Amino acid sequence: MSEAEVMEMLNLHAANSMNAYSIFITFTFAYLTVSYFVGEKLFPQQAFIVSVLYVTSGAAFMTITILHVQSFAALVEQYPNFIYSGLWRLPWTLFALLLAVGGIMASLYFMWNVRHPKEG
Repeated sequence: MSEAEVMEMLNLHAANSMNAYSIFITFTFAYLTVSYFVGEKLFPQQAFIVSVLYVTSGAAFMTITILHVQSFAALVEQYPNFIYSGLWRLPWTLFALLLAVGGIMASLYFMWNVRHPKEG
């Protein structure tokens, strides 16, 4: 591939990764909003269904993010002469995985905390 083609592929993978991450953030914001405003009023079955929908959709879009980040990293390894910044060589896959797992776990904990408030 030429340098222009590599740069185009890198930009496409980066844009797709950011779009998928944006959808993950949107789902997380919606889940936290529901948790905060109506979490304590939900029946246990409703809270379970909302949580399962959040986890599956969030995990799906974070998987897409991670796949594009890995493709990005593979291009950086295959064409190192075209990559001028050391920042592109950082472990972005690990960072995305930590964001995904941490964000989902923190959101589930928030819902649990809203539904089980500490008294006194």
